[in-house]
Amino acid sequence: MKLLNASILTIALTFTAFAAEAPTTVTEKKAESLISFTDTKDAKDEVKAVYDEITKAWGFVPVVMKQYSLNPQLLRTQWELYKELGNNKNFDPKMLTMMRMLLGESQECTYCLGLNKGMLINMFKVPMDEVIALSKDASTAKLDDKQK
Repeated sequence: MKLLNASILTIALTFTAFAAEAPTTVTEKKAESLISFTDTKDAKDEVKAVYDEITKAWGFVPVVMKQYSLNPQLLRTQWELYKELGNNKNFDPKMLTMMRMLLGESQECTYCLGLNKGMLINMFKVPMDEVIALSKDASTAKLDDKQK
């Protein structure tokens, strides 16, 4: 239970940190991160193993996960938490992604929006017009009977 509470707090703090960030603009020069982390091409040992699992599941390793690479045990713990949250018996992965996108929308979290919209479009093959409609009005979500 302590691990679950600590993990929930970590997620809440992560979303809060993203929501507090000022919107960024695209520039030609890549901005340096204040926190160094292991890139996917440089990963070794346990970090590589976790990155490989994340890539297999999601198709890429989000920066929010890379930030934990300085502590392989914490990276593993966070990945196990995300997997457990994804195994929610009440909501399928697509529904959870929709919920995260709407949370990102309400918190004006650019990173959260981009990540979850990308997952809806690329992983779940939700057409762009449906994603746009969903971001404007949650009641437009095309859900099966179990999810309603």
